[in-house]
Order: sequence, then structure tokens, then C-alpha cells
Amino acid sequence: MAGATSERKRQSSGGDGQGSQSDPREADRVAHHRRSTTGGTPAQTINLIRVPFWLGCGRRGTELGPDSIVEAGLIAQLEALGVEIAVDLEVDCRGLGAEAYDGGASLRAEDSGCPILGARADGDCQVRGAEADGGFPARGDGADGAGLKRNDGKIGAAEAEIQFELEEKDGVGNTLYDDHLRDGDGKVKHLTETKEMSRRVAASVYRAAAACRFSLVLGGDHSAAIGSLAGLTAHYERLGVIWIDAHADINTEETTPSGHMHGMPLAVALGKARFKLTELPGAKLLRPDKLVIVGARDLDPGERELIRAEGIACFTMHDIDRLGMAAVIAKALDIAGRDTDGMHVSFDMDSLDPSEAGGVGTPVRGGLSYREAHLAMELLAESGRVTSLDLVEVNALLDHDRRTAKLAVELASSLFGKRIL
Repeated sequence: MAGATSERKRQSSGGDGQGSQSDPREADRVAHHRRSTTGGTPAQTINLIRVPFWLGCGRRGTELGPDSIVEAGLIAQLEALGVEIAVDLEVDCRGLGAEAYDGGASLRAEDSGCPILGARADGDCQVRGAEADGGFPARGDGADGAGLKRNDGKIGAAEAEIQFELEEKDGVGNTLYDDHLRDGDGKVKHLTETKEMSRRVAASVYRAAAACRFSLVLGGDHSAAIGSLAGLTAHYERLGVIWIDAHADINTEETTPSGHMHGMPLAVALGKARFKLTELPGAKLLRPDKLVIVGARDLDPGERELIRAEGIACFTMHDIDRLGMAAVIAKALDIAGRDTDGMHVSFDMDSLDPSEAGGVGTPVRGGLSYREAHLAMELLAESGRVTSLDLVEVNALLDHDRRTAKLAVELASSLFGKRIL
């Protein structure tokens, strides 16, 4: 808590003493941008944002991913690298999907000073170990717990009773799939819940960016990136994105074969789906010429068509085999980093080969090797341009001995500057 408070004091003072007429927030923004574009180390003060959401992928266990990554040693590794975690919060996803997930308590409009937030912040997040900034109140154990996720990996009784009549269970009785639960036209699943989760994530990511802090977003499934991109585009005028994934995640409501929202974030962000990023207050659409997909090897027909039609840079595993990871990342940085004022990396753990990261919900053979993934993160760190990171799709129920969660910690450490020598 003291760290968060002192960080706010440094921001309010302006820091560089360049005259009373200067806006301290603008000075901080310029300094942050300078750090992120001149080849220096990544921003070392971060907001850690946990998003325990699984409805976008339809497979239980993904909601346990954020805590699994943390428990695999993330915070200790980051602190050893000199990273200050100013805020550690968890977006409340426990009630999403129930008929009245918070009794309406968090849906009353309230002026928060944040263009993303159209609802009470205290119904959206639980802050861990640090005081939230920007008028964002912490929730304690004594607070009204409606819709508040407990940190024990359990779901609420209402959620279990109302929402999850699932078809399959694992060997210990955990429900796994929701393949028969669909929204609206019968094709897209959990659109309403995904929109609400995205709004909550966007609010937290926007606050971090506005405070000149690095957002480290832990999923949960990859639909959490909708919220990340909404919050970031609300702050940055020209955001570049590097999307590292076995899948392109660019299906629309018409082209998705599964109906799962974790396969649609980029279509949403580009404005190609019926659900558009601009439905979230303050958000702007991504430019297709500032988006790079890396590691793709499982593309649906509609995704191939859209990638070609929009001229999106997509480096498949074939390209990585042929060119090498170093050349691919150099090209990605040139595309996503040119004439942009922020660069987001969205890293899906299924980009790795299942022999390295088996604890994911949608594994695909022929993925990145251990060293290719680390090299990508090391080169991104060396660029000094990355301003935020998603780390998603660890499924704790499938992750034996936490091998995938531990690898996620290692990869995050590489992005924050850890080196062999």
C-alpha cells in the first residue's frame, strides 16, 4: 500500500521540475513514451490485473489461471527484477453468467473520472495488497460480497445452480464445457458476460495507462484481451499490437465454428464483428496495419479470408521456421512500433508447442519451442517499446505440476528484462 501511495505522490509532483505551467500528467506521459520508444528497459512500475474468466473459451479451469501463475512465483520473480507492483487487483468475474450476478449493485452510473467506467468500481474489482489509485476503492473482507470472487477457486452457489448445466466432467468431477450454452442467434456463447467482463477489464487497464504504468493482464481466456484493447485504445491514440497465438482469434459471429468469444477478440477490435470495440466507452478501433499476428498455425477459413482482405501481417509457424524468430520479431516491431504511441503484446500460452505448455485448453501441435518463445520476449524487452502485456489461457485443471504456469512466469520475466548473462 505504501508503494502505491508513494507512486501517486511522485506523479502529482510532476517529477522533472520543468515549470509550473506544465501539466504533470503530460510530463509523465511524455517520459513514459520516451522510455518505451528509445530502446530502454520496460516500464518498471506495473498494475497487475487478474481476470479469472473462462466463459469465452467454454472450458473450466481457465479461470484459475491467474492465481496459478501468481502462485508459480510471478511476484517474486518480478520483484527480483526491480519491478514495483503498484496495484494488484482481480476483476470480479465470479457472478458473470448468473441471472442477477450482483443484484444490480454495480450497475448504477457513477462519475469515476474514467471514460471507460459507467458503473460502480467497487462492484467490479478486488484490490490485493495495494491501495487502488484514481478514486478506485479497495474491497475488504467486510465489504458487501455480492458478486465478489473469493480467492479459493470456487464459484458461487447461484452461478453453479443457474448457469452451469454442463455436459462433461473431468476425472474428479469438475465441470469442463459449456458447448450447448449460446446467446442471441444461437451461435455466439456468453456475449453478454464477455461484454461486461471486457468493460471491467478496460476500466482497470485504462487507469494503469493513464497513470503511466505497465498493465500486466493475467487470464483467464483470451477474450480478456477485448478489455485490454478497449482500455489501451481509450488512452493511446495510435496503438500497435503484437498477437502471439496458435490461433488468429479473428472470427466474426458469422464465421466462428465454435461460438466461443476467445476466438473473436481481434475481429471485435478491428470493427469486423457485430460486437465492436467502440461499444466500450472511450475505446477506438485498431488499425489493421498496426496489428501483427505471430505463431499462427490453426486458422479457420473465415479468418484466412479476413486476414488477406485486411492486409494484416500474419507470421505463421512456416514463416518462423523459414525466417527464424529474431527476423520475425524484428519485422513485427517495425510494423506495430512505427508511428505508434503504445505497443501491446498479447501472449496466448497455446502459441507454444504442447510438449512445452500442455496446460492450455486448445493445444495445437507444431508450436513455438521453449527458446523461440523466450527469444521473442527477450527481443521485445530489448526494444523498450512494449507498454502492456496479456498472458492468457493457462488452464490450471490441465496443467500438471504447474508446468505451464511456471513457464508463463519465466516468459513474463524475460519481457521484464531477465537475461541469461
